[in-house]
Amino acid sequence: MCRPSTFLGLAIQVSSLLSFCHPFSTNHNARIRQQHALSSTTPTTTTSLQSQILDFVEPTTGVPVKLVGAMHYNPASIKLAEDTINALAEEGRLGSIIIESCDIRWNATMENEMVKDALLSEMKAAHDLGMQYERPVVLGDQRINITVDQLKFGAKEAVLDLVQPWNGGWGRLVDSISSARKVAVPL
Repeated sequence: MCRPSTFLGLAIQVSSLLSFCHPFSTNHNARIRQQHALSSTTPTTTTSLQSQILDFVEPTTGVPVKLVGAMHYNPASIKLAEDTINALAEEGRLGSIIIESCDIRWNATMENEMVKDALLSEMKAAHDLGMQYERPVVLGDQRINITVDQLKFGAKEAVLDLVQPWNGGWGRLVDSISSARKVAVPL
């Protein structure tokens, strides 16, 4: 059985994380899939968008995972998230949906009626489909207050290093940038 905590670390910095550890097939879900198929007038995901999807097996549990990369609030990303979730549901392989958001950000968005109604995001679309298909929806991102604190600390360190070259500051900046580049762009 999948443990939600297993997936939380995988969802950081990704808009939607779809796994299939709890296949299902109920009359309710079959009816939803049938309604979606009848109402869908747009073509399925194009090949160019497929490069935004990463399929892998979670090494600890052996559970297949589909990771969907998205640009927030982008119509193509919203469609990709919807198409991916609907396809997994139609195949009977939709398990949990993990959304790149924390409780603080999610609740703030859902409590603001103007934002909630005006801004359809891939996260909201994934959430709504998860509820529609009666699948678990998990918020799987680091809390925003922790992220902001880390950004403030990093910015403060960078500024201090910039203004204190005699104290090894510029060397630390070069090392930090070099290290980040090696992680981000391994050659």
